[in-house]
Order: sequence, then structure tokens, then C-alpha cells
Amino acid sequence: LDNLVRYFSLESADSKKMLQKERRGTLFVDTQRKLNFYLRALWGRDFFLRPTAADHEGFKPYFKDHVIHLPDAVDAIGTVSGLEVYRAQAAHLAAHLSYTTSAISSEGLSPAQMFFIGLIEDARVEYKAANKFPGLKKLWGSLLAIDHEGAAEHPTLRLLERLAHCLNDVTIRTDDARFDGIVARFHAGIDAQQDEHRFSRELGLELFQLLADRKEERRRMRTLLERTAALEAEVLAASEPEGRPIRRLYRDRMPEEVASLARALGTAGRLALLAVQ
Repeated sequence: LDNLVRYFSLESADSKKMLQKERRGTLFVDTQRKLNFYLRALWGRDFFLRPTAADHEGFKPYFKDHVIHLPDAVDAIGTVSGLEVYRAQAAHLAAHLSYTTSAISSEGLSPAQMFFIGLIEDARVEYKAANKFPGLKKLWGSLLAIDHEGAAEHPTLRLLERLAHCLNDVTIRTDDARFDGIVARFHAGIDAQQDEHRFSRELGLELFQLLADRKEERRRMRTLLERTAALEAEVLAASEPEGRPIRRLYRDRMPEEVASLARALGTAGRLALLAVQ
């Protein structure tokens, strides 16, 4: 039984050999000692590292009960080698363990809100670590600067990736004024509040609200466009000879919000405005 436990815990030589045969890329079993030495050289203490199967979509390295869980294998990303990817992951999680004094309460917060708080919290602990070990900023920055090919799962994802890079490097901009405002507030306040996860909470919630407001604006615009298009169709189908003039027919049926939108539109807007002008 003990041998089985050691095998499935990747502690035996046979289990490590089997993993090397099955996995490609840079393997955890080949880099674990290097990573242990690397983290010890930075923080002067030992961290517990464990491999975790990362063969499912959405996996991300994590820590639990003071143990850092890393993927059992990684691939190089662009010009960043697999070993450097491992170092970036391990150092990031070690920074969380070293600079997080208490967990951020999720009470009353949605998963989406916690995600954006976590994004700022990642930048906070990396700022503290990079202040002490400047080489880490370059390491993390080399990954954040990579432009990923292919379509993003969500149109906002690319902007968030750019935002993360900006939080790492004060000289970078997202080219989105509202996002750049949040980045500016982060860099203006991080030095004084680098030990306060309340700082991460406040900026994270501000970022969440910004995107939530934009989502609502897009939803409202789609609704207005749909209603305006429907009015256009009714206007085109209406007939003056029926004795029901277009203006009178639609005067009380077209909300002011649609009329305001129509004034800014082209043909559809002008046709719809015939109903109220």
C-alpha cells in the first residue's frame, strides 16, 4: 500500500518515469529541484511544490494549505522557455503566500467581482515582490507582453490582458481612457498601500463596475436599435390614405429615448422621427 501511495503521489522513480513518457514539454519532475532552489534563493525559505494534472481547460496554478500546485508539464510560450514559465508561476504564488496576511472576504460579492479583485491583488503582490527582487518584474513582464494568436474567448479578454501588463509596467497604456484611469490610480497609490488588500478590493470593484456599466450600455443600445428598426418597418408599412397620418399614428408610441437615439442615426432614425416631428 505504501508503494502505491508513493507511485500515485509521483514520489517513486517508476511513477516519474511514466509521467515523462506520457507528457511533453517541460516536466515538473525535471524542474522541481531547480524551482525549490530558485524560490529559496529569493525568499530565504522553503516552499512546498506539488504537480497537478493540467490536462483540462481552464486549469491555473494555485496554492492551498500553504502548498503550491503547479501543472505537471508546461510548454514554452513564445520566446519564454518552459523553465521560465514555471519560475513565473512559482514566484507569483510564492508572492501571494509571502505577502497575503488574510484572505479577502467574498461575502456579498459575486464570482465576477472576486475575479476583478483578484486581478488587482495579483498586481499588488507582484509589485511587492518586484520591489524586493527587480528581476521578477522583467520575468512576469515577458509573459504579459506576449500577444496571443487567434480569437479571444471574450472580446474584453484582450483588454484585460493589456490591463495586467499596464499594472506591471507604468510606461504601458491600454489606449482606453477609463482603463488607463484605473491603472493610473493603481500606480499612484500602490507604494503607500502595498500591504493593504483593501486597495485591491476597491480598485477591483471599480474595474468590475466599469465593465458592468459598459455591458448595460451595450444591452440598452441593442434594445434601442431593435425598437428603432421595428418602428422603421411600421413607418414604411403605414399608409396615409387610410386616414391615419403617420405622425399621429406613432406620436404617442415612440419613447423619447428611442427618439433621442433616432436623431443620431441615419435613414432608420430619420424615418422613425417622422412619427414624432
